[in-house]
Amino acid sequence: MPLATTYTDNGRFHSFKKDYPIRAIESSKERGDLTDDDGSLIRAYLAERSVVSRISSKRLLKLVSSLITIRKFLGTPFRNIDILTVYSAVNGIKTL
Repeated sequence: MPLATTYTDNGRFHSFKKDYPIRAIESSKERGDLTDDDGSLIRAYLAERSVVSRISSKRLLKLVSSLITIRKFLGTPFRNIDILTVYSAVNGIKTL
């Protein structure tokens, strides 16, 4: 007889707190990986995505993590990027 999989959210295994995405933004700002404006843009994007797409907190954390990582490769604040900067960052990521 196969075992039945039971999904729980009781915090014992892979615990996740809903404030992790915001904490990730704040800690990146403290490290200097993001500017205050970058943090504001990411927060606005997350608010829009969570309302329009109704995505989970864990998916929001994934988006935050991806945006923080890409920001490291951009080398310039999000508000100041152009398409050439994006292409350069993509090439930098591909060469890892």
